[in-house]
This record gives sequence, C-alpha cells and structure tokens, in this order.
Amino acid sequence: MATVLRSGIWMWLSIARLDLTYFFCPVLLEQEKDPKYWNSKAKQTLESALKLTPMNHRAKNIIFFLGDGEFRHGYFRSGMGKLGPSRCFGLQLPQFLTADRMFRPRSEGAEPSGRSHLRRILGCLSYPLPPPRFQGVHYVWNKTALDAVNEHTTNYLMGLFEPKDMNYELERNNKTDPSIVEMTEKAIRILRKNPKGFFLFVEDKIDHGHHSSKARHALTEAVMMDRAIERAVELTDASETLTVVTADHSHVFTFGGSTPRGNNILGLAPKMAMDNRSYTSILYGNGPGYALKDGTRQNVNKMDYRQQAAVPLASETHGGEDVAIMAQGPMAHLFHGIQEQNYIAHVMAYAGCIEPYHREPECCSTWKSRSGSSGLSQNPLLSLVALWLGLLFLR
Repeated sequence: MATVLRSGIWMWLSIARLDLTYFFCPVLLEQEKDPKYWNSKAKQTLESALKLTPMNHRAKNIIFFLGDGEFRHGYFRSGMGKLGPSRCFGLQLPQFLTADRMFRPRSEGAEPSGRSHLRRILGCLSYPLPPPRFQGVHYVWNKTALDAVNEHTTNYLMGLFEPKDMNYELERNNKTDPSIVEMTEKAIRILRKNPKGFFLFVEDKIDHGHHSSKARHALTEAVMMDRAIERAVELTDASETLTVVTADHSHVFTFGGSTPRGNNILGLAPKMAMDNRSYTSILYGNGPGYALKDGTRQNVNKMDYRQQAAVPLASETHGGEDVAIMAQGPMAHLFHGIQEQNYIAHVMAYAGCIEPYHREPECCSTWKSRSGSSGLSQNPLLSLVALWLGLLFLR
C-alpha cells in the first residue's frame, strides 16, 4: 500500500507502516502509540491532498533523474526526529506518483559502439572547426577546473574526470573528482541561461553498487542522488520546470529480519539464522555475497562488505518489479497509474512542446519561439526515446 504525504508544496512517498522506518530512525516514540496521532496525521494528509492543483501549462525546462536500480518502492530514511513513518529520501518532489511497468527479464545488452565509445566520442570530429565556434566552449578533467568554469561565459562544457566510470562516492577523491551534486549544479547554472529552456539528464552509480552486492556503496550513491535532486529543485522554478525521477529497473534487494527501529540499516538483524549465525538486515536474492570466509560471516562494517545473497552469482541481477515514477512541475499530473516505459518520454515531450506534440494549440507560440534555435533536434522526441532505450539496452 503506497501512501503519499504532503507538506507545503512538496510530497513524499512512503510505504504504509511496514516497519521499514529503522533506516536511521530514533526509537518508537510514545506519541505514535496513541491512535489519535495517526487519525490526526491522516486528516492532515487528506486536507493537503485536496489542495493539490495540477499545472496544465507547458514546461520551459525538463530535468530527468535516473536513480538507476533504486526506485522499486521508494526511498526510506529517518523522519529527522519527527514522528510517523520515514519519508522517502529528500526527494521532496513527487506531487504526482505512478509506476513504470517492467516486463523484460534483463536490461543488460551489448553496446553498439563497443567498449571504445569514449574514443568514438572524442574522435567524432574529423575536420577542424573555425576559432569562432570554440567561443564559450570548455573541456575540464578535474574538480578544480570544473569549479573555475564561469557559467556566465560558458555555453558548452564537457567534463571527463575518469578514464572509465566515476568512482563511488565513498572512494571519490574530493580534491580531483566532483560529486554528482556539484556536476548537476554546474550543468543547471550553465543551461538555465538559455531563455528557451533546457533538458538535463542525470544518472548515478547506484546500479554498480547493487550488482556488486555492496549495499553501503549503493545506498551512499542514493543519498548523493537525493542531494543532487534537492539542489536541482533549489536552482529551478517548479512552476516552469518538469522534474522527473525514476529508474529503468529494480534489483533483488530486500529489507528483512524484523529489525527494530533505530537499528543500523547496514548492521545485523537481532535474530539468528538456523545455522546459528547472524545475518544482515539487508539481503540480496542473488549475487557475489553468498560466500563465507573460514566458515564465518565477514565483518559487516567493512566499506566493501558484500551483503549476503541466497543464490551464488558473480554479479547480482536486476529485479522484475514495477518501479516508481515521481514528478513535480508542469504536466506532472500526467504520470498516473501503471504505465509503460516509453510513456515517460511522451509525457516529457508533451510537456515541453516537442515533436510530435509541438503543434498542439497551446504549443504554437512556444514552438515558434524555439524553432529558430540551432540547438534543437529535427525530431526531439526520437532523441528522448533513443535516450530512454539507450539507458535500457546499453548496460
């Protein structure tokens, strides 16, 4: 049972009283034992829901966050000392919530560009560009250079900070590599100068942590993604920016053990298994965390500790559950019910007056003002769909 809680103009997702609030929560407070507390809370939530007003105008900006592999049921964290169930991580944005239907058994696939895609990108220009084309164009390779970029004079920015994947946040050198929060902020500060609006796509490294069965890494990446979303919300106007947060799949990642509130989420469950050994609150259905070392459980406090798994695999797999889609801003109310993945691209295209919806009556003036921009694709919706399919198959 999913419940949406609203405070001010923001809303949060939680799962109704499944005792998952031990994510970093204090012990059960006495007030929660009184039925009057819950009845009052429900009434407040209902009153807030009745005040919701969809934004039916078109979006100037679109920001798409892909919390890769983490949005199966929603995020959970402490209520920051408040009563009641934990809210989802500080997403603070889903005025409207839906689910993304998942049927495909896996989303990994071969990369058409092979493993040399970076070289292909860097080598795609086979001819020299005239000097004027380089004005406002910058390339950076470390955090110092990124911080030094003047967003007021920069129109195009390319940052390549690692030879391959970015490091996990817990392993990141904060003097040389920027965080996902810092990269998101710099991108928005540059893009928002465009009076015609922008599209920004942001993805994290949650998926890698889960495949390795390293929940500490996966959850830390989720926290950083959460902070990037919060920063994006702070830097943009919700009345003109459609912000969408979702995932392209789930993982076989579970909470179990009837662990009490206040227990370390990365720690051990209070009960013992049938082999008289302890087990962790977080478990995986399969993955590399199945092995015992010298017949004993490993130290769960190690940074690279692999959570226990039921089936031995070299790499943990994706799950098959539907994933949540959370959105705020113009046309966010179009995300409702259970939808196919390609519906996400269509809603974003409709909200942004992008083909094939650019000739809708309310889009005429918007499209005319944008049509002179050389930066627009001849068929932007195809670009959005290609992006979405790429996220699913190029893993």
